[in-house]
Amino acid sequence: MKKYANLILILISFMLFGCNTSNSEEAEQVPTSGEIIVHSNKYEMIPGNYVSKGEPEIHSVDTPSVLELSKEFETLTVNNNSSIEIIIKENPSLTVFEWNEDVETKEVAFKDNKINVPEKEGVYIYEVKAKWENGEASFIFDVEVK
Repeated sequence: MKKYANLILILISFMLFGCNTSNSEEAEQVPTSGEIIVHSNKYEMIPGNYVSKGEPEIHSVDTPSVLELSKEFETLTVNNNSSIEIIIKENPSLTVFEWNEDVETKEVAFKDNKINVPEKEGVYIYEVKAKWENGEASFIFDVEVK
């Protein structure tokens, strides 16, 4: 009986040690998810490229283009000049790019992690680039302005 008790204690020790190791590794990696808030509703953005500068350094490989990734997001219909809030854990520095139907891109000004969609009707794709001390990631969503 004592053998089984020792074996159980050893297994529990391995499980506890394994959990602690994975938690510390997760803390060093960049978040791979982000949300937007539109009209008080939360939506998960589509993750794009990412780099985590931990040990080992991790890169995304063969990530589809921004246009292809936007097809995975269910396009939101919004009124012109609507506000969209961007929420990503650990408050990274953000840069937002707007892609239009003609595949032209431009950097979008934002304040307090919020952007305003254009007045002109159309479909707009947004790429949010987030940078942390230990890496960077991009996130994609799109809206149809009516």
